[in-house]
Amino acid sequence: MRSALVSGTGIISAAMLFGASPALAADCRALGGKTIGSALVVKTNEVKPPFTTTMSARPATATVPFCRVRGLLRPTAKSEIFFEVWLPAPESWNGKYQGNAPGGYVGNMFYEMSARGLRKGYATSTTDDGHVGANTLEWAIGHPEAARPARKRTQSL
Repeated sequence: MRSALVSGTGIISAAMLFGASPALAADCRALGGKTIGSALVVKTNEVKPPFTTTMSARPATATVPFCRVRGLLRPTAKSEIFFEVWLPAPESWNGKYQGNAPGGYVGNMFYEMSARGLRKGYATSTTDDGHVGANTLEWAIGHPEAARPARKRTQSL
């Protein structure tokens, strides 16, 4: 497992934009449906603890309130990269961002590290790397263009 502080475009830009203003962070629902660059915010909701998700390899529990932002990137015609940004309450935010990825070509959200970062006051994010499943490239058979740039795009999100 790894956790990296990321300074790039895409998700970090969205996280900084969303979290830069307490008014935006506090009004989580207002973020829904917005487009930031090539990222579409699909759904948002305010989460109150305790919150546990089992939608990844390991269950993750958030113990602080946060705004859950779920989004989608479609950098090529055949790709869909889902991501989540978790924004702490404005009074809890340490002003920093933490990007989390499971590594390799694993197609699962990395909620455990996002929950850990959130507890420390970080705005966090995770991505499915553009597919759901194991650390193989079987999902790219027939459209290798999705695999080649996927790592580059999701690493810099």
